Amino acid sequence: ASYRWHLDLRLIEGWLIVPLGILTALLVVLLNHLLQPLLYHDNNQLSRLVYKVFWIEKGKEVSPEKKAELEDKLLAFAQANPDLRVDAHRYLGDLAFAMMETDKAIKYYQKAINEIEPNTDQYYYVFNRIAAGLLRLGNYQLALQEFEYLAKIKPCYSVGLAAMYEFGWGVECDLKKANDLYKQAAQDGNDYAVVNLFETRWRLSHQIPDSEIEGYAAY
Repeated sequence: ASYRWHLDLRLIEGWLIVPLGILTALLVVLLNHLLQPLLYHDNNQLSRLVYKVFWIEKGKEVSPEKKAELEDKLLAFAQANPDLRVDAHRYLGDLAFAMMETDKAIKYYQKAINEIEPNTDQYYYVFNRIAAGLLRLGNYQLALQEFEYLAKIKPCYSVGLAAMYEFGWGVECDLKKANDLYKQAAQDGNDYAVVNLFETRWRLSHQIPDSEIEGYAAY
């Protein structure tokens, strides 16, 4: 009887493990869903909006109506919270940039950078985004000037300048120089530059037909 009692307990424990495991996993997913939107900014209201911008930047498809609604909410937040207006304008720029509205993105970034203290991480982030917008618009001369400045004082942002040399945008194509700049960015902590670094190393020993360069650049 004692053996059968212990056996029954083991069976009960076995049956409990599965539902408890499922319940724990569901709780983790639920908590992540509830807390994740609050981790993007100290201000909870802005954090929820930034969370949506983040996923659009990651490729989440949204309708023009949803995008306009998010933009309106960020503008309303900026108006209601003057002390966080800079942050709101920065994320408005990110939203417009992700939606390929480059002129509008630069406009918002300019508003932000006019109020950001120079020589701060946020200043350099926005500065780099403005330069990237100029590059996207084909204003190579000004983009080159901005990226050269960044590469000297903030090496992790050497990626834009490297891309210009990799694909010959406004400058003579120079894969070796591009590779060196990607390496500089990677060594300064830009993890995204690592992929570009190894791709340019590969390109230095493998010829890509001229007819395919623009497609490769877009990729």
